[in-house]
This record gives sequence, C-alpha cells and structure tokens, in this order.
Amino acid sequence: MNTRFNKAFQQVKLIGLFRLLFWGRNKNHSFSKEIKIASKGKMLLIDLFKSKEEYQMIIRLLGKENYISKNTSFWMDISKGYKSVIIALIKDLQIKGYYHLKRCVSHLQIRDISLNSFGVEISMDYIKHIKHNDINFNFIPESRA
Repeated sequence: MNTRFNKAFQQVKLIGLFRLLFWGRNKNHSFSKEIKIASKGKMLLIDLFKSKEEYQMIIRLLGKENYISKNTSFWMDISKGYKSVIIALIKDLQIKGYYHLKRCVSHLQIRDISLNSFGVEISMDYIKHIKHNDINFNFIPESRA
C-alpha cells in the first residue's frame, strides 16, 4: 500500500514539473489592474499581486520558511494538512493587501493558482471549507502598498 502511495505521489510531482516546464513562466508579467487569463486554468499567483517586488518578497519568505523550493517555487511542505496551508495562504495574502482585486479570490482561481504556481492539485470542495485564518502566517507582514 505504501509503495503505491509513493508511486502515485511521484507521478503527481512529475506532472506538476512537466506543466511548469511545458507552460513556462512569463518573465515579463505585466501588473495591470485587471486579471488577464489567457485561457481557463493558467492563472498564477503572480497575476494577483499589485507589484512584482511584493510577489518576489513573498516567494523569498515562503522559501525561507521551507514551504516552497527556492529554485522552482513548487510546494515542498507535504506534512498533514499542507493543502489547507496553500489555500489559507492565498486567502491571507489578500487580507493583508497584496492583491489588486476588489473582490475575494474565487475558488476556481485558488484551484488554478495552487496547481500552476505550486504544483499541487486541490479539489473545489476542499477549498470551500478552508478560511484565511485557519493557519497563522506571522512571518508575512501587511502589504506596504
């Protein structure tokens, strides 16, 4: 049973890595006031941020706390409840003022960001049950912008 789980986990990681390599990341992301989704399912965390500098600061903090890989930005912390942490993080960053949105991040956006930015697939039903304050992110300060 444990071997089957390990094989399945490795396949999920490879699929996520393939998606990152195949889709790539746009190094010249523009930070317009509207979210531009080229096609369904390709939204990244960087698309929500007010500025590239704040996004890079958050990525550095997450890497420093060993949540993500410093090289790939893929989620590394796979302890129990790690999907809850990703969901709460995306919601918490909005509460702290990092996004340019005037409304809450949708469940669909959270699902897409989790998969495309962190390589983790999360079901819509699971996303609906997690609140932004379920996890404490004291290491992330309020936005200065």
